[in-house]
Amino acid sequence: MELLQQNMIRPSLVTVQTCILLSQYLGGEGNFKAKHIYIGVAMLHCQVIHLWDVTGQPDVISREICRRTWLSVVIADRWSAADMSTSCTASGTHLDNFPILDEGQFVGLGCGTDCHIEEPSRLSEQGLWAQMAKTINTFRSINHTLFLLSSGQISMAAAEETNMVVLARQLDSWADDLPPRLIFTMENLEYFKAFGFGKTFLAMHIGYHHFQQLLYFPYLDSYPRSTTRQHVAYVELCKKNAMQVSTVARIAFQESSCNLLYYIIGHILVVSSSIHLHTLLFSDLHEADEARGHLVSNFEILMRLKNYWPVIDVSVGRLRTFQDNCRKMRDDLFVLDNWMVKFLMEHSTELDPERWIAGGRAPEQRPVADNPKLSEFGAVALEDNALGSLSALVGGKSLSNDALIENALSWLLA
Repeated sequence: MELLQQNMIRPSLVTVQTCILLSQYLGGEGNFKAKHIYIGVAMLHCQVIHLWDVTGQPDVISREICRRTWLSVVIADRWSAADMSTSCTASGTHLDNFPILDEGQFVGLGCGTDCHIEEPSRLSEQGLWAQMAKTINTFRSINHTLFLLSSGQISMAAAEETNMVVLARQLDSWADDLPPRLIFTMENLEYFKAFGFGKTFLAMHIGYHHFQQLLYFPYLDSYPRSTTRQHVAYVELCKKNAMQVSTVARIAFQESSCNLLYYIIGHILVVSSSIHLHTLLFSDLHEADEARGHLVSNFEILMRLKNYWPVIDVSVGRLRTFQDNCRKMRDDLFVLDNWMVKFLMEHSTELDPERWIAGGRAPEQRPVADNPKLSEFGAVALEDNALGSLSALVGGKSLSNDALIENALSWLLA
C-alpha cells in the first residue's frame, strides 16, 4: 500500500494490477469500503492510460495482458457496485465483442511458441474469460431488476413480462451457445486443469449458476401459495441452480489444484444455502434430503474458506440472521424486500437482525411446533468427535433439519 501510494499519480499497468490485488485482499479482510476505493482507483488509472487500447503495445503478450487486466477491472467493478449499491464506474462498457485470446493460445504465448499467432478481432468463443465477459452485464441487469422489485418501482408481473424474460433468455442462450470444450463435464475440467485453468473453468460455471439462482429467487416467495405451472417451474429452476452451485463448489474442493479460495465464494454459497433452506421447508422428503446434503457440503467449504478470509464469518453470520428469520416467519420469509436484496446482493452490508420491525411491520408468527418441517433448534447436540467432519451428520436422520443447521452454524462461527 505504501509503494502504491508513492505511485498514485503515475498510472500504469502495474498500478492497475496492484490496485486490483489489494482490493481483493481488503475484501477478504472485510474492509469493503477500502476495496471499493481501490477498484475505483484501478478504473481511473485504466481510463488515464486507455488500457483497453493496445495498439501501442510492442508484442502480442503485452497486448493480451492489457486486455485481460482491463477485463478484470470491469468485472471487479460490476461486483463491487452491486455490493455497495452504487453505479458502475464503467457503466457504458460493452464486453460482448471484446477481443481476447482463449486460454490455450495464451499459455502457448508464455511458453515462447506461437508468438506470431493471429490476434482476435472479436471475442473468442473458446476462451473462459471471454465467456465470463458475456455474462457480467447480465449480472448487472439482474441486480438492477431485483432493486426495482424490492423498492416497488416495478411490479412482479411487469418485471416478468419484460426484464425477467429477457434476462432468462440471455442466460439460456449463453449456456446453449457454449462450445463443447467449455461445457461443464469432468473431461473438460481435466483438460483445463492440465494447463492451469481448472479454477477459471469452475469459476465461470459457478458464476453462471449464481446468476441463475439470483434471477429466479423472487419466485420463492410465491411458493407454495402459487401453483401456476410457470411459477412452479421458476421455483424449480432456482432450486436446481442452487444445487448446481453446491455441486460445482464441492467438485472444486475435491480437486487439489482447483480449490476456489475466493472470498466471494462464501457469499455465493450463503445464497445457495438460503435456497436449500426453502427446500427443507416446502419440499418432499427426497428433495429435502438432497438439500440437506448440499447444505452440509456448503458448510464444510465455508469452514475451509474461513482459514483464509476473516470476512467469511460475516457471510456465515448473515446466514444465521436469515435462519433466525426462518424461525419467526410464516408466509413472508422469502418476499423480495429491501432486506432481502441486501442479503442477496450487498454481501458486505450489515443486516438488521429484526428484519420486519426495521421495516415497520410485525412478523406473522406461529409456534415452531406447528410447522411439521421445523423443530426446536439445538434438539440434538453435536458430539465432540463430530466437530471434525460435519458430513458425519448427513446420515444422522435423528437430527432434525433445524438442529443440523443450528449446530452447523455454531460450528462455523466458533
